[in-house]
This record gives sequence, structure tokens and C-alpha cells, in this order.
Amino acid sequence: MKPRSETTRRRIIPNYDPHALWAPVLNRGHQEGQDAVALATLLETVVDEHALAGIDTIAQCVFEGFRTPQLVCATADPYDVGNHHIIEGSANLIEILRKVESSGRNLVQILLERCHEHSMMFLAGLRMNDRHAGSGQSWDLWPRVQRMVDDHPEWELAEFRGGLDYKHEGVREAVLAFIAETLETHD
Repeated sequence: MKPRSETTRRRIIPNYDPHALWAPVLNRGHQEGQDAVALATLLETVVDEHALAGIDTIAQCVFEGFRTPQLVCATADPYDVGNHHIIEGSANLIEILRKVESSGRNLVQILLERCHEHSMMFLAGLRMNDRHAGSGQSWDLWPRVQRMVDDHPEWELAEFRGGLDYKHEGVREAVLAFIAETLETHD
């Protein structure tokens, strides 16, 4: 293995789970009664702090189980987990995301724009077959996947309840439709 040259640029890329980057700070701001503009500013501050730390790329998961923080999305469902026992403390996420969007921008737009202001890269991450708690074991968290399996039982991975088999063109087309919509919506 060759040693890195002093001129080789190193990349620091934190890869965030769907809620890890933004939910704690927005939950707190929401509890404090902050308005939509203040919540958007909190998100910008999160990116600002990453830039100050020398982070040059943020990877944020924006797709899991056909759910997304983008509330206006034809190809995935918004993060609306309700009062689910597996994701305690997240019942108000949909309310917070709606409040943020009332500022005129959605969560992905805010993060993307702020990253670009700092000459940082923003990567929209996708979880293709999420195996975290609740993914296939609790259909109320993954209603679109449930509808897909109801309509096409052969699409479900038999060995992973709730997982989709990407050998089927319909599964691949559904994910590609989300990717296309996200790319068309954002820069």
C-alpha cells in the first residue's frame, strides 16, 4: 500500500441514518416552540458546524422502506410513524417536517443548499432493504412496501419479511422512480 501524499485530499463523510442528523435538534426546537424559519435555521446551523469541523460531504439517508422526509413525494411515503412502540419519541416528526416545509423549503432542500454554500457535497442516501427493528416486522411503519407485497407477493424476499427482491423489474422501477423524482426536485 502506497503512503498518502501530503497533497492527497482526504474526505470526511459522515453517513447519517434517516433521523440522526436532524431529528434531535428539530425535536428540541419544536418543544421550545420555535417557528418554521427558526427550525430551518437550526438545520443550517447543523451543516455550519460540520463545515467548521472540516467535514466536506454529508450523506443523509432520504429513503428507507419507501419512506422519505420529503413530504411532497409521489414515489415514497412521508415519515409518519405515528405513536409506534419501536420508534418512541418520534410521533411528532411529521408535524415538525410540515412546520419546516411551511418555511418554503423542505428538509432536503435546506441541507443541500447549506452544504453548497459551504462548498460541501450533499449525498442523498438510500436504504434499499432496511433490516432495522420494525422494517419487515411491523407493516404500519412501511405501508408502501406492504401495498407492494399485497399487489405482488412474489416481490417479497421470503427469507427477509418486508424485504423486496430487486430481481423484479417492478421493484427496481419503483426505486428508480424515487431517485428520478428526488433528482428532478433538487439540484
